[in-house]
Amino acid sequence: MITNSSWAVDLGFDGASFVVSGMRIWPLTAFLGLWLCGWTAGELAALRSLMAASTPAFGSVFLMVWLIGWTLGGLFAWAVFLYSIAGREVVIVGPGRLRLRWEVFSLRWTREYAAETIRDLRVKEAQPPRPGRVALGAMSALTFSHPGGNVVFGIGLTPEKAAGLLQAIRGRGALPDSAFAKS
Repeated sequence: MITNSSWAVDLGFDGASFVVSGMRIWPLTAFLGLWLCGWTAGELAALRSLMAASTPAFGSVFLMVWLIGWTLGGLFAWAVFLYSIAGREVVIVGPGRLRLRWEVFSLRWTREYAAETIRDLRVKEAQPPRPGRVALGAMSALTFSHPGGNVVFGIGLTPEKAAGLLQAIRGRGALPDSAFAKS
């Protein structure tokens, strides 16, 4: 395995796998972990109230609808929290295809793109922070267009490391030149 401080490459039977660590912003992760303790306590209290026999019918319906939204928000927050602790992206470049896989512990989500549908693979430059916003550093990503829309991956890489990953993907020779942006 060849490593870079933000990504590593592993050469396997199905192509080259570039492993990109998830974005780690530890103060945000710590805050989110504490916040999720309160969120989960609120959800358990709402469930307990919903199960109580003394709750009026209208209150039960409102609480059930509220609890559905609360649960969906909590699931999203837990997913972000867990990804920030142990998440990673795996970019697999094989003959005629590009596969993107997101992993958190043993959970995996994969999307596959045929090489001939990929256009304009390039580094997405870091955007300067808007006025009044906190800057988290210069973060870039890789992006490409295909018939289903634009795809962004490798979020959180510095511009230099994103450019290095793009060069490594191009160097594998598995994607046609037409997949890459014209310099």
